[in-house]
Amino acid sequence: MNYFAAVIGQMNIDFIFQGVETLPEPGEEVLASNFKICLGGGPMVIPYHLSRLGVPTRFGTFMGDDFESKMASDLLKSINYENVEVLSSEANRPVVATSVLSTKYERSFICYNSNVDESSIDPKVLSKFFKGSKVAYFPKNIEIAQELDQDGCQLILDLAWDNEMKLSDFVERLKYVTYFTPNDKEAKKLCGETDLLKCLDILGEYIATPFIKLGMNGVIAKLDGQYIRVPGLDVFNSIDPTGAGDNFLVGLIYGIYLKMSFLDSLKIANIVGGLSTEVIGCYRSELSPELVMSFFDNYPEPNQVSTSAELDTLLVRE
Repeated sequence: MNYFAAVIGQMNIDFIFQGVETLPEPGEEVLASNFKICLGGGPMVIPYHLSRLGVPTRFGTFMGDDFESKMASDLLKSINYENVEVLSSEANRPVVATSVLSTKYERSFICYNSNVDESSIDPKVLSKFFKGSKVAYFPKNIEIAQELDQDGCQLILDLAWDNEMKLSDFVERLKYVTYFTPNDKEAKKLCGETDLLKCLDILGEYIATPFIKLGMNGVIAKLDGQYIRVPGLDVFNSIDPTGAGDNFLVGLIYGIYLKMSFLDSLKIANIVGGLSTEVIGCYRSELSPELVMSFFDNYPEPNQVSTSAELDTLLVRE
């Protein structure tokens, strides 16, 4: 079978405390209105939801004989997802376990992570796994990334917050990246700049079409020398923002699969990200092409932005 997208990553289990009024201060106890144990965000969200949208996707991950791995396997069965290839790992507990405290617009995490990845896997195995893919999560092996780039595969490089992150750490990888996906906080940290338009200029030295995610405010991008804001939608009944960033990537890949324009793909990304906030956790079993396109048909058009002051007036404060 030919897979359009290929993703390798750890399995995640989330212990979600939902409906918290405010995040606790040190030593403080707060109550949640709901609680759920479910598969967490990260790479697994992408193949699951892409399969719901009819996009052939391959997922490689790591599991062991530990309790968390068995729980992850059971949770996979509960959402009827079977297209998983278990890759070799020496870690005793390869699954990520995360406690999520979620308010309406914000969340905090406590995480256990053995940081297992594909860097120890035979390059021939990796090459076979990714072969024929049109879109892929950026692999840890830079030589595999070069190979995929030469084969015309579009690589997506997502990142997680790190207090020590700097753009120079990503320069070598960005040579082969089509879509780099920082949010506003990450972009400011990477670029050492508080002005988002200047951040786009800096990122544009490495990426042909840089963009920065703005949460409920959508996306700001630089295209053909112009700053373009793709607004977010305010029609979603958001109850849990967990996994919105991962689902944004689902929408982006779906737009690419449909051969949409760059800006239209960002619209789809905003839609899928927004839809994911209407359920507890990262997974929405009723996600379908019809549901997504029902929001796309009346999506407001992107608008050009000339200055940072103008952009600031367009942003809704979360």
